[in-house]
Amino acid sequence: DITAVGGDDFGTDGGTDGYGNKGDDIELYAELGPVKNSGDFDTSGGDGEYNGGDADNIDLFGPEVTNSGNLTAVGGDADPVLAGSTGGDGDDVELYSPDGRNGITHSGTVTNNGGAGETAGTDGDYILGGELM
Repeated sequence: DITAVGGDDFGTDGGTDGYGNKGDDIELYAELGPVKNSGDFDTSGGDGEYNGGDADNIDLFGPEVTNSGNLTAVGGDADPVLAGSTGGDGDDVELYSPDGRNGITHSGTVTNNGGAGETAGTDGDYILGGELM
């Protein structure tokens, strides 16, 4: 498993501070050989009282891509009852092969929704073999 999540901010003063940190990307690229993954990847944003952190992308690119791990790029949560709070944005998860979906075997889950807040964060895209799912 690889976790590259943003840190949480545990502020609880009800003000306009408390920002979750951004997650970091995870990218596996191969030009000649297959990309094979069985572990879970998580690039989610951290939680914050006023703003959730944004997630970052997960990319698996290769001539053949096989994945059985769960892929998570969820935006961090903010306090939804705090006026002006904003959830972090989910980010894109992409599995790509030049052969399109024929070159990809994927049995894991993909979760990349936006975080909670008075204004929720936006969801990321899930792209499988060049097709928006």
